[in-house]
Amino acid sequence: MRIFRKGGTWKNHEDEILKVAVMKYGKNSWPRVASLLPKKTASQAKERWNSWLDPSIKKTEWTKEEEEKLLHLAKRLPCQWRTIAPIVGRTPYQCLEHYDKLLDQAQEKEGDYDPTTDPRKLRPGEVDPNPEQRAPMPDAQDMSDDEREMLNEARARVANTKGKKAKRKARSKQLEEARRLAAVQKRRELKAAGIEVKPKTKRRGINFATEIPFYKAPAQGFFDTSEELKLMPQDDSNFRNLDVRNAEGGLRAKAEQEARKQDKKKAQKKRQEDLPAHFEALNAKQEADMIPKKPLSMSAPQVTERELFALKKMRAEQLREAQSESAATIRTPLVEDHIKLEAENQAKMRDLNTPLLGGETPSIRQTQMTSGSDAPPATPSHYTKMIQEFQPGTTGLSGSLDSLPAPKGKFSVALQVTDKEKEAIKDTDKELVTNLKTDHIDQQDATEVRKKKKSAGFLSTPTSASSRSLPCPFISAKPLKGDSPADLIENELQQLITYDGLIQRNKKNFRKKVLALDMTDYMPSELKAAKKLVEEELSDIKSKSKYYEMSEDGDYQLSNESELANEIESVNQDYVFVPNPPRFINKNQCSVADKLSALKYEFDVTRSHTAKAADSASKLETKVDVLTAGYRKRFETLSGNVTKKWEELFELTTKLKSYENVWAVEEVAIRERTRVSVERSEALKQRHNTLQARYADSVETLRTINEKIKRGREESDLNESHIKRKQ
Repeated sequence: MRIFRKGGTWKNHEDEILKVAVMKYGKNSWPRVASLLPKKTASQAKERWNSWLDPSIKKTEWTKEEEEKLLHLAKRLPCQWRTIAPIVGRTPYQCLEHYDKLLDQAQEKEGDYDPTTDPRKLRPGEVDPNPEQRAPMPDAQDMSDDEREMLNEARARVANTKGKKAKRKARSKQLEEARRLAAVQKRRELKAAGIEVKPKTKRRGINFATEIPFYKAPAQGFFDTSEELKLMPQDDSNFRNLDVRNAEGGLRAKAEQEARKQDKKKAQKKRQEDLPAHFEALNAKQEADMIPKKPLSMSAPQVTERELFALKKMRAEQLREAQSESAATIRTPLVEDHIKLEAENQAKMRDLNTPLLGGETPSIRQTQMTSGSDAPPATPSHYTKMIQEFQPGTTGLSGSLDSLPAPKGKFSVALQVTDKEKEAIKDTDKELVTNLKTDHIDQQDATEVRKKKKSAGFLSTPTSASSRSLPCPFISAKPLKGDSPADLIENELQQLITYDGLIQRNKKNFRKKVLALDMTDYMPSELKAAKKLVEEELSDIKSKSKYYEMSEDGDYQLSNESELANEIESVNQDYVFVPNPPRFINKNQCSVADKLSALKYEFDVTRSHTAKAADSASKLETKVDVLTAGYRKRFETLSGNVTKKWEELFELTTKLKSYENVWAVEEVAIRERTRVSVERSEALKQRHNTLQARYADSVETLRTINEKIKRGREESDLNESHIKRKQ
């Protein structure tokens, strides 16, 4: 005897049967659901539904918030997974499995974890203790007979939607058919043996088509109604033609369908009889459909595109000024992954032995985990300290004034002033107070910002190259030691270029490097004077240069741009830019490694420019697609309509030519047929006249014959009467 053990791995067809059974019987009758699965019990079916097949179960990746909740609750409620699961929003087995996974990842990071020696891993020959939480196995191509029988039984049970009563009726009907076949076989055998048995017809109830139940004949009256009964219409007493159509009339849908068929036939007949009128009506209908819709009448915009562009430009200038004022960009501090830290801490606590055995206590790091939600620290702001300094009552002049004692002697001076003078004094006082306050605050802010920048080694006003966001090279040349003006100017230039490069790159420890430059911070008036001198020197150089010419306004403008570009290109060809360290080197003095690095840098720059161009081109393509989608759709519609019209025109021209040919042939045939018809009509006239004459002769002959017969009869009657008289 073969023994089946219920349970084991779930298969795909078993999952599908379980889903259909739950849809049919619900989630409160698990024995009935399990009756469709011979290899599974009711508890296993319920566990499979609640832990894998229920649509409300989340099977997506774990989010950061869910992992935080899981670690926090596992720490507070150890081994209480059925309590933790509804809070996290997962099943208990999912919570346990992911918790173990997090701890395993933490141990793998430390390096003292070997996955091959994990006791939770199944060994060969062991049975999975939790098959309900695993993914189903795929079905085999050649299923066993038991599985096919199970599928057929489940299909029949699910298809039976009328319950046990319908099944019982089907069984009784089958038994009745078996009895009838047995009776027919018995009668045939008796008839073959010479015994004739008449079948007894059972009368089951009343046939309402032929009989009237509880009929009672009416009493005989005083008058004879036989003549009236003859005049009554003779109905079908057997109700052979009695059905829904005869009793209630035809169905409305069928009547409408018949009417549509008749209309279609009439339209087809009309089209065959009068084709031009049909095409005129069709063209009128299509022209009505082709009438374009009126465009939307919208009011003009209150803000023009020019004003929007001006606002955008002003905003960009404000942002550029703000960036130039703040020399150093603020970066968000590095935040460690506190989920991994918490998992490592819990893994260490799990593997911790009792302190009685001795040994080292594992170091547990503090994390920022709260009750299931992350609260990262706010990004530090360099304005916080400035705001605290300017708060009243803390430091500065306002704090020292508040600390003064209250005055002891109070006095007031009263002057005779008119109302108008009082109002004028009040207005002037308000303006003075506001102006003084704003001037004082602006001066204080400017001095504080200048002090901070100076203490950090930054210049109070940025260079023109950095304010215009121009690319700046990195110079690592050694400063010149001479005291000549050229050497001093060269050193100052190198310091400014190095300063701009450090500010733009914002590398590590760039503040220390800026402080090491020890740059001189000049006043705005000195910078203006220096700028004026530079412009004068540039004007002298431009006047001597062959590439500039003086315009009518007195300014120098480029005249030979092509020659200047060619000369710059020739100079650039003699130099190569080496990225590490960034510098320009003459090609003749450049090594092979520097050439390779320069070519690689040029290739990377070209590739980045190409990628940017491709990206911008793709964006433009999408924008063009979006903008021209309506036009393309309209073009497709109109091209389709034009194609249809051309096809119709070709068909109509073909029909027109064929009708013209038919008309030409018919004209010749009509003449011939007219001639033949005229000849036939003449022949028929002649024959008609001939026959009429013959008919008249025949009538006259018949009349004479009838007269002769009449006279003969009269003579015979006279002879007979004469003979009778003689007798």
